[in-house]
Amino acid sequence: MKLNLTQNFTAIVTGHGKTKAYLHRFKIIENPTCTCGKAVQTTYHLIFECETLTKEREKLKTTALKKRQMANQQKRINKEVL
Repeated sequence: MKLNLTQNFTAIVTGHGKTKAYLHRFKIIENPTCTCGKAVQTTYHLIFECETLTKEREKLKTTALKKRQMANQQKRINKEVL
């Protein structure tokens, strides 16, 4: 599996993404609250909790599930051939 390591991906994984929490930490902005108004805007909040991103999160889950199912099906076919 090839993982495309982009600048944005690396920033998010390392906690250096331009979230409001990160910008607030360096006093670039005054308020670290997410635009949804529910919590501080951290990477974790954006990926797992933010209500504003619910639709996008569900699309990602659906796509990941479909890819997993296709991979499992291909594994079964390969086992049958061997």
